[in-house]
Amino acid sequence: DKGMEWVRNMIIEFSERNTTLATRLLNTFQLVNQMKPELKKPVQEHLRTITKKCGNPAVVGQARGYLGMK
Repeated sequence: DKGMEWVRNMIIEFSERNTTLATRLLNTFQLVNQMKPELKKPVQEHLRTITKKCGNPAVVGQARGYLGMK
């Protein structure tokens, strides 16, 4: 879980400085809906945190898309 937490923090940190890097890191979580339940739940929580803490609309939109939100 520390690895996923690190990726989440880097996405939030870089989202304001380098959208391309942040969205590429976010691709790590793109198959969230195909993951086993024990992985899916923590990844969904990290994605929700990204949507709340990130101010970059492109990154937030991508994370919301992975969560099935509009």
